[in-house]
Amino acid sequence: MAERITSHPVELRAFTLSDAPRVAELCGDWEVARMTALIPHPYSLEAARSFIGASREAYDAGPAYTYAIGRADDGLLVGAIGVTRSPEAGDSLGYWIGRQHWGWGIAREAGAALLDHASRHPALRRLVAVTDPDNLRSQRVLRALGFRDRGLSDRPSPSRRGSTQLRSYTFPLARH
Repeated sequence: MAERITSHPVELRAFTLSDAPRVAELCGDWEVARMTALIPHPYSLEAARSFIGASREAYDAGPAYTYAIGRADDGLLVGAIGVTRSPEAGDSLGYWIGRQHWGWGIAREAGAALLDHASRHPALRRLVAVTDPDNLRSQRVLRALGFRDRGLSDRPSPSRRGSTQLRSYTFPLARH
């Protein structure tokens, strides 16, 4: 797995513990946390350190990995994107972007770079992604990346927003 992936205007890199205050700041924003399934709220510095530690362990073990998304021009951390592996759910794509960076195309650019990289890993064949039915921004990003909408399915437990459903997407990885 690559240590860095650069695709203007973003750079994907491994997290370091020095990223913890910035992760805590970005994930501490309710608008960021409320559309995700895994970001707790409120979000503490300790939660950021734990996230980074788990990200580093998965990164070192591969092929599951989470990258910090930084701006290519100055390296400012603006979000995270990664692939997780689960025997139940399969290989999945997930990401979050700090609210002040929404609407700049960062998720789409980071997603395209990650998908290109993931397609080179022989263990990864297909990715899934899920969104809250009201998360229209993420749905647009996933469609722009080439994910296929598989429709709505029941959610095991209601979301923070009260939704009892998920919208699912799939992406077959082409071999390079």
